[in-house]
Amino acid sequence: MRKLRYLWLVMCVVMMALPMNAQTVKKRSQQEISLLAKRACAAFEAKRFQSAISLMDEYKQYAQLPRYGYYMLTLSCLKTGQNERCVNYGKEWEKSADRDKDERCKALILGNMGVAYSLMDRYEESIEYFRRSSVIHQQKDKEHYARDCENIGYGYWALKDYDQAREWFQCSAESWMTNLKTDLTKVEQGRCNNADLGRVLYDWSMACYAVGDDNMGKRLLLASSRCGYAEAKEYIEANGI
Repeated sequence: MRKLRYLWLVMCVVMMALPMNAQTVKKRSQQEISLLAKRACAAFEAKRFQSAISLMDEYKQYAQLPRYGYYMLTLSCLKTGQNERCVNYGKEWEKSADRDKDERCKALILGNMGVAYSLMDRYEESIEYFRRSSVIHQQKDKEHYARDCENIGYGYWALKDYDQAREWFQCSAESWMTNLKTDLTKVEQGRCNNADLGRVLYDWSMACYAVGDDNMGKRLLLASSRCGYAEAKEYIEANGI
C-alpha cells in the first residue's frame, strides 16, 4: 500500500503539469493540488474512504487523476457501498489517456468494477470485467488470476449456468494448487491446509453436483474438508457423506 501511495504521488506531481483546462487551474496552485493528493492518500490509508473520494474528486477538478488514483477511487467506492459510483469512475478511467500504461493497476481497476457489478446483481457485466482482469493476471499475478476465475465462476453460478461455473471453479482451484505446489491427490491426503483452496474446491464440488457429476462432487467435497473448510465439513455431516 505504501508503494501504491508513493506511485500515485509521483504521478500526481507529473500530472500537475497537465491541467484539465484553463478554467480549472486558475484557483489552485501546484502546491495546493499536491497537498490534495497527499491528503487523499492519507485518508485512503486511514480507511476514511468517503473522505478519500471527496478529496480525489476535488483533485480531478484541477488535474488529471492518474491510474493509481482511479484504483483507490474505485476501491473506496466499494468500501462505502457505492457500487454504481465505482462503475462510473471506472468507465471514466477507461476513457482516459492513462488507461493502458500499467497493466497490473489496470487489472485491479477492472476487478473492482467486476465486484461492483456483481454486488448489483449485474452478472453478465461482472463476468466481462473479471474476464478482462483475468487476461492480465494470468501472465502477471497467478493468485489474482485464481481469484478472477473464482469470481467468474460465481457469476455463472448466479446465472444458473452450472457447466460454465464448474469450468471456472476448476480453473481457479488448479491455479491455487499450482501456486501452492500441490495437487488434488496431496490435498486428499491432508497435505495442504489452505482456506482459499478449500473454499474453491467446495464451490467446484457444488457445481459438479449441480451438473450431475456426483462422484467428482463428493471427491472435491472431501478434499475441501481436508483443507479445513468449515462449510464442507458441515455439508458432509448434514448429508451423511
